[in-house]
Order: sequence, then C-alpha cells, then structure tokens
Amino acid sequence: MIFLAGAVCGFAGAVATWHRPETPNGLALKASYMASDSDRRPDGFSQVARRAGEIWDERNEAGFNWAHGMGVNDPRYCPGDRGPFHAGCVEAAVGRAAASIR
Repeated sequence: MIFLAGAVCGFAGAVATWHRPETPNGLALKASYMASDSDRRPDGFSQVARRAGEIWDERNEAGFNWAHGMGVNDPRYCPGDRGPFHAGCVEAAVGRAAASIR
C-alpha cells in the first residue's frame, strides 16, 4: 500500500513538472521515471533522455554486479520482471551460463 502511494506521488510529481524540464527536480523525476519503466536503455538527444540513459546504465550495472556476485546463471532467478536492474541481472546470468557451457 505504501509502495503504491509512493508510486502515485512520484508519477504525479513527474507529470506536474513535465512542462518545466529546466528545473533540476523536474529533470530528475522525469529521467528516473523513464529509466525505471523501460526494458531497454532510453535513448534520445534531449537532456531528460540523456539523464534517463545514465540512470538506466547505473541500475543495469547494479543488477549485473548483483547477479555476478550471487553466482546467478539462470535468468529466471533474477528479481523483478522488467527494468534496468532486471536487464543487468539477465545479462550477467546469460553470460555466466554461456561461460559454463564452454
């Protein structure tokens, strides 16, 4: 319930600042929302899209490092079902599985 309330407040904040990309808070909210809701790296040339790509890379790296440290070699064991953390975990698991086959 608390997670749902936080998500609604975050989304409302992002929508409220959507028309003002020049504010640092508006940029951070929109970029974070774009990065978290994507199964692939956000791309584009706008300031928001570039920041969203950076956030996606950071979270992807965290998922990759987590899976590598935990020794995950099956993508089904990666937490979540989408987003950059999950994508990084899947990438590490697939790489580890391919390395173990050789």
